[in-house]
Amino acid sequence: MAQARQRRQGFDNFVLDACKVGGRPGVRLTFDKKTAAGPWAAREHFVLAGSRVYVLGLASGDPAGDEPVFEAMAARFEVGD
Repeated sequence: MAQARQRRQGFDNFVLDACKVGGRPGVRLTFDKKTAAGPWAAREHFVLAGSRVYVLGLASGDPAGDEPVFEAMAARFEVGD
C-alpha cells in the first residue's frame, strides 16, 4: 500500500530491505523521483510493536549527504509497546 501511494506521487526505484528501527527489526522502503530542482529521495521505516505499526518517513535532496543523519534518527526512534 505504501508503494502504491508513493508511485501515484511520481516516485519510482523502490527497494525494500530489512533494517533496525529503534533497536527492533523492521523494514525500510526507499524510493526516489526526479524534480525540477534535482533528485528527491525518500525512505519509510516500518516497525511492528504489538498490534501497532510505526512509520518513520524521511526525504532529502541530498540522500548521500543525509544518510548518517537518517540512520541515526532510525536508530534512536522510540517505539512504544
